Amino acid sequence: MLNRPTSPAVKNFGHSVIELMPSGIVRLTAGEDHTYSIEDIKQNIDHIRELSVTAKRKLPVMNVGGKFTMVTKEVREFVAKAEYSSDCIAAEAFIITSTAQKLIRS
Repeated sequence: MLNRPTSPAVKNFGHSVIELMPSGIVRLTAGEDHTYSIEDIKQNIDHIRELSVTAKRKLPVMNVGGKFTMVTKEVREFVAKAEYSSDCIAAEAFIITSTAQKLIRS
C-alpha cells in the first residue's frame, strides 16, 4: 500500500498513486508489492479518463513500477488491447525498476 497523501492533483488508490504533474504528464506510481487485477487497472484508467476530460485532451502517462509489482495474465491481455485507453492516453512510458520486470518485458 502506498502512503502518499491525496490532493486535487494526486489520487491515492492504495495500489496506485496517480498524479497530474505541472508538465501535463500523468505519473502513475505502482505499489511496491501488488499484483494488479483488471479491476485495479480499470480504476486507474477511469481516473486518468477524468483527468483527460478536465484537460480536454489525451494525456501522456508515465508508469513507474514498484520493485515487486506484478500483473495477472488477464491484465496483460486486457492492456494489450489499445481500445481500453485510446480515448484518454496519448502515449505511455514504463519505468522499469526491477530485474523481474525486465524479464517480463522481454
